[in-house]
Amino acid sequence: MATMQAAGVQLDLFATQIIDTPIPASRRADPESSRIAERGAGITGQRKRVAAAMEFEENITALELAVKHCMDRYMVSRRLPELEKLVFVARHPSLRRCRICGRPTTTWKGVQDG
Repeated sequence: MATMQAAGVQLDLFATQIIDTPIPASRRADPESSRIAERGAGITGQRKRVAAAMEFEENITALELAVKHCMDRYMVSRRLPELEKLVFVARHPSLRRCRICGRPTTTWKGVQDG
């Protein structure tokens, strides 16, 4: 069966079967030591920083989060969808105007255990 893989989701040739695959923290070209570290780490680095910042946030845009916590806006925008797949954050169903840039954008909230 021919498959395609994009953004942590594996699809068959006709995009009818979706199979969740883990989001790798290391790249194919990385040395074996990176893959060993990835297996024992859980979420670390940038994902951990964004997840910690999102823990008590609700209805915040990626840009607002980045400015509030002095992080790179592009890094935050890349990590939030990854954390959504790992169920650390949730995407709000509707758009809201960003308080910083004024454009309609996706908002996020932290998912709390309990």
